[in-house]
Amino acid sequence: MKTAFVKTDNIEFTRYINDRTRAPLGRRYFLITEAGRITSARAGLPTQRARDSYEVIDTTSNKFSLAAFWL
Repeated sequence: MKTAFVKTDNIEFTRYINDRTRAPLGRRYFLITEAGRITSARAGLPTQRARDSYEVIDTTSNKFSLAAFWL
């Protein structure tokens, strides 16, 4: 399964992550975003578990970073 959001305003991402038919609980999700936005993405997650489990996995690129969390 893969999902990509072209717009950078986070509206579609927020809809996706809050829709339990598209983003069910109990799964691990990965997020690739601009390096400067990776730490602020935690605040937009819908559940406490997601915010608590949020971890930045890879910052080796100067343009993009990888993070993961559990819903």
